[in-house]
Amino acid sequence: SLWLLLLGLVLPSASAQALSYREAVLRAVDRINDGSSEANLYRLLELDPPPKDVEDRGARKPASFRVKETVCPRTSQQPLEQCDFKENGLV
Repeated sequence: SLWLLLLGLVLPSASAQALSYREAVLRAVDRINDGSSEANLYRLLELDPPPKDVEDRGARKPASFRVKETVCPRTSQQPLEQCDFKENGLV
């Protein structure tokens, strides 16, 4: 069965390096894969727009996105962007 992984992640402020919203979410996906015990890797499926009206650019910001299981095993050296989504893979 499919399960939904919709994260309301709080992104750390970019004090050492300015990251775009998308770059920060892609780093979060990497962390999800690093901490996952699943056989296959996950890739970004959907990214909600960044929050509006955030005046403090250094403040933590919520992020909302979904990932989906790919056909690439955890041991794959293939770039994640090149991994196809698994048919009926976990979301």
